[in-house]
Amino acid sequence: MGFSQSSPPKKIKAVLAQKTGDQTIPNNTLTNLTWDDERYDPDGWHDNVTDNSQFVVPGGVDHLIALVGLSTNQVSPAHVGLYVKINGTGYAYQNQGNNQNIMLVSPPIPVVEGDVVEFAYWHTFGSSLNVQAGSTGTKSTWAGIIGWKS
Repeated sequence: MGFSQSSPPKKIKAVLAQKTGDQTIPNNTLTNLTWDDERYDPDGWHDNVTDNSQFVVPGGVDHLIALVGLSTNQVSPAHVGLYVKINGTGYAYQNQGNNQNIMLVSPPIPVVEGDVVEFAYWHTFGSSLNVQAGSTGTKSTWAGIIGWKS
């Protein structure tokens, strides 16, 4: 679909957050990922201090695509899952076996202002593992959301 003067592109509202420290995830426990470094957040989706696992949908957004990538400290066989949750309910899910790295891109998700988006991780490694932050300039665990008004 092309754009003309009568149909300008819609305003995109986006956020990109990452981790500055590792996060321990217990075995066989769906755990919300926390984010403590906002790389881009001009629209106020995220707060590093209050409920830092949550991204709150700002006004002017009725659809979003959520993206998340992470790396762990374990490469042994395990079943892993990565979730996008809207208001506490799973919406999109990526499931893999025996993988240290995992990434998820959601389909377009309908939302309303104030909805809460969270990313969660689950594994069956047998003991706790660490979701790794990575090093400066090469963050290995990050989350992004692209929102728009249709």
